[in-house]
Order: sequence, then C-alpha cells, then structure tokens
Amino acid sequence: MGVDIDRFIGDVDSSFICSICNDVLEDPQQAPICEHAFCKICISQWLNTNQSCPLDREHLTMSDLRPVSRILQYFLSRLTLTCNNQIHGCPAIVAQEELETHLLECSFDPKRLVSCNSGCGITISFGELANHNCVQSLRLEMKETSEILFGLIDAETENKNKMSEIESKLAGFQLEIGDKMSNLVEKLGSGINTNLVKRLERVEKETEDKMSKMHNINANLVKELERVKKANKDEMSKILGINANLVKKLERVEKGNEDKMLMIESKLELLQAEMAKIRISKSNSFHVESATLKQQPEEPLMSNPENEPPAIDNWSDKPESPKEESNAWKTKDRPRERGRFRGGRGRGRGRDGFRDGGRDENRGGESRGRGGYGNPCRP
Repeated sequence: MGVDIDRFIGDVDSSFICSICNDVLEDPQQAPICEHAFCKICISQWLNTNQSCPLDREHLTMSDLRPVSRILQYFLSRLTLTCNNQIHGCPAIVAQEELETHLLECSFDPKRLVSCNSGCGITISFGELANHNCVQSLRLEMKETSEILFGLIDAETENKNKMSEIESKLAGFQLEIGDKMSNLVEKLGSGINTNLVKRLERVEKETEDKMSKMHNINANLVKELERVKKANKDEMSKILGINANLVKKLERVEKGNEDKMLMIESKLELLQAEMAKIRISKSNSFHVESATLKQQPEEPLMSNPENEPPAIDNWSDKPESPKEESNAWKTKDRPRERGRFRGGRGRGRGRDGFRDGGRDENRGGESRGRGGYGNPCRP
C-alpha cells in the first residue's frame, strides 16, 4: 500500500500516485513495456489474480517487474510530508528520504521507552506515561517481587524434601546390602562350594559398583543442593534489596504527594481569606454609598427659577375666551412645568432602585429627563 496522500505538503504530481491504491508510490515497481508505476504490494496483489497491467491490459507477470528510474526515485524522496506520529502531537515536516531517521528519534513515538521522573523511576512506553500512577506501579512491582520470593522459598523447601527422601533411600539400600552380605558370610561359613564363593565375589563387586554410583549421585546432589541454596540466597538478597528500594521509592512518592496536598490546601486557605476580605470590602463600600445617598437632601420640586413659567403680568396675554383658555395649557411654558413633576417622580424611583441594586437608578434618571423635556400633556 502507498503512503497516504493527505500527509504530503502541497500538491502531488499524478505520476507519483499509484493507480491501484490512489496514494503516493511506496517501493515503486514498473512494467517494462508501458512503464506504468505501482506500489510493490499493490501490483503483487493484483498479479496474483490477473496477468496484465491494470491500466493498458498488457501482459505482465511478477518476473517482468523492475524498479522505477533513479530520477523518479529522487523526486519521490524529495517530497515532504508529516510525521507518522502527528496524531500524538509531533509537528515535524520532513522529506520522505529523512522520515525513517526522524522516526528513530521522534520523541512523540508512543512505543518509545522513557523513565518516569515523578519519583518511581520505572521504565514505561511514552504512550502509557500520561496514565502512569507511581504508587500503583510500585505496589504492583512489589507484589510481583513478593510472588517471585515466595516461589523461590517453595522451590528450596521442595529441594530439601527431595534430598531427605534420597538420603533415606540410600540408608535403606545400605542396610539391605549389609543384610545380604551377612547371609552370604553365614552360608560360606557352613561349607558352600566354590560357585557360591564366585557368586559372592560377583555380588560384592556389583555392590561396590552400586555403592560407588550411589556415592557419586549423592555427591552430585549435595553439590547441586549447595548451588541451588547459593543461587536462592543471592536471588533472595537481590529481591530483598529491590523490595527495600521499592519501599523507599513508595515512601518518597507518598511524601511528595502529601507535601503537594498541604501546599494546595494552604493556597486554598489563602484564596478563601482573600475572597472574604474582598467581600467585606465590597460590603463596606456598598453601605458607605447607601448612607451617602440617604444623607443627600432631595431637590425640591419647582425649585429652579429658570424653569418656572413666566408670570402673566399683562392682561392682554390672558386668553379672551374659554377655548383660548383651554388651549393655554398647550403653550410652551406649561408643559415644561408638567414635565418637571414627572421627572421628579422618576428621580425618586431611581434612588430607591439604587438601594435595591443600582439598575433602577438609570430608569429614574431617564424618567426625569423625559419629564423635563417631554411632550406637552394635560394637567
């Protein structure tokens, strides 16, 4: 299969694309006559069921395939693409010929082994580092070490039991041989013929051979038992040392976690104290502003002489008829006075709104403005 075309930077020429998988050529091979190029895996799978070129149907077999020209290989190697570990966060963009070298050194490879720097020092893959728990890993390793230690203790106990069984059999065999020898001596002493003497000699020789074999076996067993004891002792000392190191690492990690928790709790207490101070400061400022507003005298209505309507001094300005008198309320000065009354009520509501939270103060001010310069209205 070819290299995914979406990984390449910029447009890729069609001559570099495999017509079977529609990706960029990987390990390209070409037909000798038509010179069509395909990925080696793609064309091999095609020729398993077809004996012709996929594009022009010319006769083609696996033995006919040959590598593409060196110039085509050069241009393919110069194409730039993203790293295979882009989904794991690698931002590298390299040429195709440098990709293999980059992958050997890529720090985002999830299979790359790294050492945990949080205190346990365990070697794990980079992909597992995010979910790694030092305490849990150390406990698991301690459990595995304990199982190995108990297994060695059981093996040593079993070897001791086998050795005791062999020694008991050897002692029984020696007693049996001694009894047979005593019987033969008694028979010889009572006048047995020379054949019995020969048989006795043969039995003695066989007995000596068996005894020497048994001694050799016993010596080998003793050596093997000593070697196993020594190996078990070395292994147990090594395991005990590892276990002690694991306990120390576990204590160090737990102590570091406790220190972090204490630091977080102290920061949280400081933050809560700061928040309490801010609340107290805001509450004090709010009460001070409320008291200030309460102490300000309200502006009396109709107190501004500039907004007072002009007095009618000349009887000629008075309306001559009831109709004109009713229309006098629509003059420019009377509506201004009416607007002031309405504005005063809006201002009072604005102060009450400030005591409740401050939003109604704007509405009160707006009502005052509309009252002062509002449209003419009836009394």
